[in-house]
This record gives sequence, C-alpha cells and structure tokens, in this order.
Amino acid sequence: MNLLESCTAVAEHAQADQAPGATASIAITDPTGALLEIQRISLVPFPLSAADQRAALQADGALLVHNRPFRSRNLGEGIEAVAIAGGSTQLGSARWLFCRPTDSVLAVLGPVPARVIGALTPSAPSVLDMAAVQGLEADGLPFAQQEPVALVPAIDEDAAWDR
Repeated sequence: MNLLESCTAVAEHAQADQAPGATASIAITDPTGALLEIQRISLVPFPLSAADQRAALQADGALLVHNRPFRSRNLGEGIEAVAIAGGSTQLGSARWLFCRPTDSVLAVLGPVPARVIGALTPSAPSVLDMAAVQGLEADGLPFAQQEPVALVPAIDEDAAWDR
C-alpha cells in the first residue's frame, strides 16, 4: 500500500467513525515500504486559548521553533511549527494546528532524529490536504470555511527575509 492508498484508507475510516477527540494515525513509508514515521491527526472538540495553542505547537525541549502560516485544501488556514530540540537527543518534529471558534484539528509528525525531519515534512502537507473533517460544521459552514482563530503569531517566510 503506497502513501496515497494509506492516506485514503485512514481518511475513509476516520470519516466513517468520526467522533470529537478522535485521532487518526497515518504511516509514512519510504519507497521500499519501510516505516519512516507516524503522522497523528487529532480532533479537539473545544476552542483553544492562546496558551493552549502555544502548548500544542511547542515541542518538548525545543530550542528552535519556526511558526508560519499554512493552508490545507480541506482544513483551511492554520499554523505550521517545525521544531528542533537540543541536548543529546537532537530530535525534530512538525505540528500543524487549525483552530476555529468551537473546534480544532492538530496534526503531529515526530519526534524523529533532527536530520530526518526535513526529509519527512514535505510529504505531510499532502496528507493534510487529503484530510477532511465532517461533523464540525458551525452555522452551516464546513470547518475549512469557518473563520480561523489563530492567536499564535505566524511569520510568513517571504516577509521574514527583510528583518
């Protein structure tokens, strides 16, 4: 089963049995089928405060966290945070947070060795583009079309070059 088939199967399963607080896990493999990492996508059935958003995006022991705007076809506007932790472990992780007034979606990839996170992160947006949440409509609007509640500052990479 390739990445696309795996993502589709998990997405169909999650949509069929979706409940607030549910988590789907997607295996990211290399071309030989060897497991590289698991990406977890969780539904959070309540609004997140600014402190909760920061905590969700902050990896344990992170020395460097880079937050930037992120857009998913089916989840809408969100924030991507790529973090590198120091010390003897040298781990990296990537997190994506999509907050709305009543619900949120959090996706986490890692922790993995820091040298590997750069190789894994490019496949994660494809997974998030395929992820669709149902049952989180508010005032008749699908989750992706609801007004984002992004209290954690995100810096657009292009805008950061002149700072």
